[in-house]
Amino acid sequence: MDGVVHTGCLWTLPVVFLVLGGSAAGFASAESTGDSTSFGRFSKPLTRCTVSTSGHQHQGERCGVLRLEQNLEGILSVRFSLDDSQGHFRDRDLVFAGMLSPDSHPMTCSQDGRCTPQFPVQLQVQAMASGVYDSKGMAAGLPRAWLARGQCIVGSKKARCEAVDNQGARWSAEGFF
Repeated sequence: MDGVVHTGCLWTLPVVFLVLGGSAAGFASAESTGDSTSFGRFSKPLTRCTVSTSGHQHQGERCGVLRLEQNLEGILSVRFSLDDSQGHFRDRDLVFAGMLSPDSHPMTCSQDGRCTPQFPVQLQVQAMASGVYDSKGMAAGLPRAWLARGQCIVGSKKARCEAVDNQGARWSAEGFF
């Protein structure tokens, strides 16, 4: 090491941790205000969706749900849960995670963890993850996570995310409510 602390990467650690499904407890304890109403999720069924990975478009997806998860105020994940069109697996998840854009507001959450977003929600994507689950809901392999750069815009009728991973592969997902 060169003896220099590279703080530019420190904000990425909680984002990657949360993308992988970790609990916010370890990170939240350092900044906790005692108000648990800033944590939770918002889910909405998708009626139509499209997923693209490095130029390959998959429009025949059986859409599942879109889930916004807020484990730390200002950090959000946008999860597209898609049903496998061939029926071999219960579903696939594609997750875009990062920091809210300066003009977006954190979700307002109730004590039971249900949140209400203030649309439009804009996210600066800093990490991505994907996973595949069998018909029993068990992971059919290890989930993958990687650093990425991009953006998500979630409105009241549509969500669209696009990002480029650290290998140069392009990912996008679009879902309609």
